Amino acid sequence: MTEANVEIPGTPGAGAPRGETIKLSLAAGMCWALAMLGLYSQPQLLESIMANHGALEGAVGRMFSFENGSFFITLLLASGPIASMSLTRTALCGILVLVVGNIASAYAGSFDALLMARTITGIGAGLISAAGTAAAASSRQPDRVFAIITVLHNIVLSAEFKIIPYVMTEADPTGCYLMMAAVGVASLPLCRWLLPPRKSDADEGNLVTLLLSAPNRMFAVAVMVGMFTFELGQSGVFTFIDQIGIQAGLDADGRGTVLGATSFMGMSGAVLAVWLGTRFGRVWPVTVGLGLNVVSVAGRLQGIRSGTAEPSPAPGSLPCWSKKPACSR
Repeated sequence: MTEANVEIPGTPGAGAPRGETIKLSLAAGMCWALAMLGLYSQPQLLESIMANHGALEGAVGRMFSFENGSFFITLLLASGPIASMSLTRTALCGILVLVVGNIASAYAGSFDALLMARTITGIGAGLISAAGTAAAASSRQPDRVFAIITVLHNIVLSAEFKIIPYVMTEADPTGCYLMMAAVGVASLPLCRWLLPPRKSDADEGNLVTLLLSAPNRMFAVAVMVGMFTFELGQSGVFTFIDQIGIQAGLDADGRGTVLGATSFMGMSGAVLAVWLGTRFGRVWPVTVGLGLNVVSVAGRLQGIRSGTAEPSPAPGSLPCWSKKPACSR
């Protein structure tokens, strides 16, 4: 019997009903989108938080670092034990933490309280993302499922960019945080479609144990370090991308439109990544993604050096930027 004919019980994908695969993709896509709402709202929240709490740009940037750090550290620490945990319960717990964190953020009376609330929210986002990623990775055709959920979460995030200017003001971010809490509550029913865990001997142990016993552990560590550096650069620029739009003369609605449109265009990166990976191997999606990253940075540098206030070419390089992470997945 060939590997293609081996069926894994309870794992949607090849040989599974299409409805089950769609349900899994919707649930995992919800997890990804919900977990990333906070991170992707940061560019548009920056100026509003500064005005509302009287904080400097650097202080708000550090707060975002705490939020993102708690998100990714939680995701990393959960990567080992998540295989033997209930994905539905993990997602539900993460959503509860995220909802509470966003409500606390909306009514934070000081900048320190807001920093604590956003750090807690990041922990919830990490749990949600871990559950969604584990469910997608456990499917029979993870490349296809990841492509679908990349499209779904890009649709949600594109809508978020456009909606944010209408739910908050330039001096009060309360509406944005309440919106994210409401999205979390609305997402609760989808959690039941996440896969149950498939426990095996290989799943035992924490992250350190798994890395030390993995057959390709050095390659795995190199990839993790590379992706950390890659995403660090992306997040560092993206956090302040709204300020680039302000300098380009765009109003809040215009900036939301540009960010939403480029995120929507980035969905083509997921399709391109699947095609390249299937036809030429998984090295090519990463190579193309890095190449598009270089193109986007070059376009932004050209805009900065020109010293003009026109929206192009710096914002015009955003489609390349949005395709790049999708290709690299």
